[in-house]
Amino acid sequence: MSGKEAINRAVSGTNIITTAMDMYENRLFTAAEHDSFETFVIMHTHNVDVCTLHGNNYTVSANMSYAEGFDYVLGRYISECKALELNPKSKWYGVEGGKRVDIILCTHWHDARTEYNNSVRRLAQRWGSDVRLCEFDTQIGFSKNSPDSITGEQISLLYAHDDNGKIEVIDGVEYGWHPKRGRESVIQQRMAKIFAAYLTE
Repeated sequence: MSGKEAINRAVSGTNIITTAMDMYENRLFTAAEHDSFETFVIMHTHNVDVCTLHGNNYTVSANMSYAEGFDYVLGRYISECKALELNPKSKWYGVEGGKRVDIILCTHWHDARTEYNNSVRRLAQRWGSDVRLCEFDTQIGFSKNSPDSITGEQISLLYAHDDNGKIEVIDGVEYGWHPKRGRESVIQQRMAKIFAAYLTE
């Protein structure tokens, strides 16, 4: 993706609630960064429901649910984009509607995290045209429904870390958790290719 520059806020151990709190405290990105980048990509993929809200009178805190975290982050970002229309310091000042909203949510890298993958699809649909969805799980090249024909193991295990973080158990079945790191990693390369193609659609 020639000419594209990324601002990466990914830190090990964080989640969508961390992101929500960072936005609430105005420390996720600077005003200049917000003014300049085109697309806001969110990939927090813990295997929980991120779409079911029980009312909207929640407080932004470490105790909020993942669904509340996603709701806050999406709503806050959209509001901030629109507010740039009235900000004299922004290049979007005077532009009707402010900065164009372009948010990309992502599925997990494989299809075993059904609770998250299914709910993030519903979430993208709920927010309409402001939110898109990059589906890694349907394009990664394998599925939980077709384990290795020789070993019977889930194929995702072949591509995961070989340390204590390798295995995630979902409904009694072991799956790969975090894909192997590095540019030479098969999964990293596949995800990069999928995402680059998605951006140019």
